[in-house]
Amino acid sequence: MPADLQPESGSHDASGRAARRRRRRIGWSIGGGLLVVLLAVAAYGAWQVWTVRGDLVAAQDHARELQRALPGDDPSARERALERMIDRAFAARDRTEGGFWRAGERLPFLGDDLRTVSEVANVIADLAERGASPLLGSAAGLTPASFAPSGGVIPLQPLRDLEAPVVDAAPAFAEASERVRALSTDGLLGPVATQVIRLQDELLPVTDGVVTAARALPLLPGMLGGEEERNYLVLFQNNAEARATGGLVGAMALVSADDGQLALGRQSGPVEFGEQPDPVLPLTDAELTLYDEQLGTYFQDVNFTPHFPRSAELARAFWAVRYDDELDGVLSIDPVALSYLLRATGPIDVAGRTISADNAVDVLLNRVYVEIEDPVAQDAFFSAVTGEVFSALTDGVDDPGAMLSALARGAGEGRLLVHSFRDAEQEQLAGTKVAGELRTEPADVPFVDVSVNDATASKMQYYLDYGARVTSERCTADGVQELSGRAIFRSITPYDMSELTPSVTGGGNFGTERGSQLLLVRLHGPVNGAISGVQVDGVAAEPIATAAERGRPAQVLTVLLEPQQEVEVTWSMTTGPGQAGDAAVRVTPGVQPVAKSSVAASSC
Repeated sequence: MPADLQPESGSHDASGRAARRRRRRIGWSIGGGLLVVLLAVAAYGAWQVWTVRGDLVAAQDHARELQRALPGDDPSARERALERMIDRAFAARDRTEGGFWRAGERLPFLGDDLRTVSEVANVIADLAERGASPLLGSAAGLTPASFAPSGGVIPLQPLRDLEAPVVDAAPAFAEASERVRALSTDGLLGPVATQVIRLQDELLPVTDGVVTAARALPLLPGMLGGEEERNYLVLFQNNAEARATGGLVGAMALVSADDGQLALGRQSGPVEFGEQPDPVLPLTDAELTLYDEQLGTYFQDVNFTPHFPRSAELARAFWAVRYDDELDGVLSIDPVALSYLLRATGPIDVAGRTISADNAVDVLLNRVYVEIEDPVAQDAFFSAVTGEVFSALTDGVDDPGAMLSALARGAGEGRLLVHSFRDAEQEQLAGTKVAGELRTEPADVPFVDVSVNDATASKMQYYLDYGARVTSERCTADGVQELSGRAIFRSITPYDMSELTPSVTGGGNFGTERGSQLLLVRLHGPVNGAISGVQVDGVAAEPIATAAERGRPAQVLTVLLEPQQEVEVTWSMTTGPGQAGDAAVRVTPGVQPVAKSSVAASSC
């Protein structure tokens, strides 16, 4: 190349360095700009998430405000709370429907959380729009006072007026219930998982309550004698001596209803019926295996079975041994539910003792047996309590809203049970919590029951704390779930038992040392399923009885508790094919005022 065409060495190096500097500046400019954009996007995303979270928290706060306003007589308070709830729920839903949010739902790691938040926002907004708002608007003229008994009469017309709004709103509540139950917390960030759990804990009792009310309201006027007089046998269960549906039948009373007018009739106790020479109804082979003849020969044992419709049939047959009353149904309540009702009625006075919401459980499940040794005197005291409570509830309550809340809570915890001997009515009650059934439908739901029966002939379950949980471990291709279960039984019997009478402890006269508790724990697995691997404190346990009841496998175990001892029972279950839904777990309600039943999320 000619010399005049060759670049000078110095100028070549300089221009190269300049070009590289320009490229670096451009690179840093692009990179810096991209970083700024990313930071801005991240900040905007964080702001969106934080804003949606704030809207959802506020919507749930206003929902609780609405719940508090419902028992009151101020329609404007309900309207304000509902409007605020709708505004914040709609705001959350609108923010989660934008393209930015939808794009975020496709991101790894955070996508599941954003999709869950979006679903929560949609559930609350849809329920407010299609459920709560129409319901409250249609029932605006009704307040709890509209339904309150007065002078022994329950007004029937408000029940009829409420029927259509509740029935119309029920599908929206049922859909919300299904969507909330379908939410899973697996893999979610802590704050999102907490929000889901909070929503499930607070919303499901409300949605389930409306769905149940939609089935019950069409029945209530008729069941309260709106067409003809009805007679019901009311059983008072004593949780201090456990039975599968709650506790031993300690007292009973006949209640009539005629066009809403309630009247308390004859009262009795199971002791009056004694031991029958033969079961009052033929028992099935499974019943004889799982419960022995006592199920049908002792009135106080009719609820050895967790299937309340069967207990009701047996109770009617026992009643017919002595009385010729035609029964239209059987109702059951326990002292814990009674304590809820006393918050609405205020205290009652019985035999010189004041019984209130705060001491009812202690008095009725423990102090009576400590202070009154004579069983006849105990029965007389319970009869007096029954009369006073009946009068307090039917003559007019100071807080009708509290009474309705108490009834709803008792029903939700399985402490208030109802069975009608009229087939059409019972068909409507079936599947609700008040039916108290050993359930088999719907077919895609695995049902698990853990029931507790005393075998000490004592009132020692006043000193028992227990609970059970079930987890779905895996799901097979044909919809069979493998479940694991765990129950803890804890004696809280005091070391100093000097004041505990034989009425409380059993006196050691029935094969169990004084102060100890011998429990019969019955496990019922899902329909067409199986139970295996039962262990007590980590040691394989052989059941004392096995059978299939209503198509459901059952095993009976014994658990012996010394004072202050804790025993763990674990087991495995498989469901029937196609049972891919969440498992419904029902546990015998105990002395503690909490709901022991639960739902186990499906692994399918």
